[in-house]
Amino acid sequence: MGQMKTRLVRLAGIAAVGVALYAGQGCEDDFLCDTATLAGLEIDVVDSLTGEPLALPATVIVTEGALFNEVQSGTRIYAAHERPGSYDIEIRAEGYETWRLDNVMVGEGPCGVEATVRLIARMIRSPPR
Repeated sequence: MGQMKTRLVRLAGIAAVGVALYAGQGCEDDFLCDTATLAGLEIDVVDSLTGEPLALPATVIVTEGALFNEVQSGTRIYAAHERPGSYDIEIRAEGYETWRLDNVMVGEGPCGVEATVRLIARMIRSPPR
């Protein structure tokens, strides 16, 4: 609740430094939106047997239409900052089967992304050759 509480504050005659007034654009009321960017996606990449983060970096590909974003990480990935939409996610890591999830919806709120979608990618080890 803390992150959501700081994201949206009903305008009550207060002036604040470092914030942008987001008026109109389909909002029922005027809102005071902070300038922090919120990730639309947070993905933890873990081993399916141990539940621990992968020891090796994973390649994470997040796509939305023409949008393409590739991130290398072994533990946690943040993507789709302030970009509501439908995303396809593919994760590859050496020694593991490819993990894929399509049509992950990131909702739109009055100040950008409504809330971060948190996922756990449980990577399955590839069979030995």
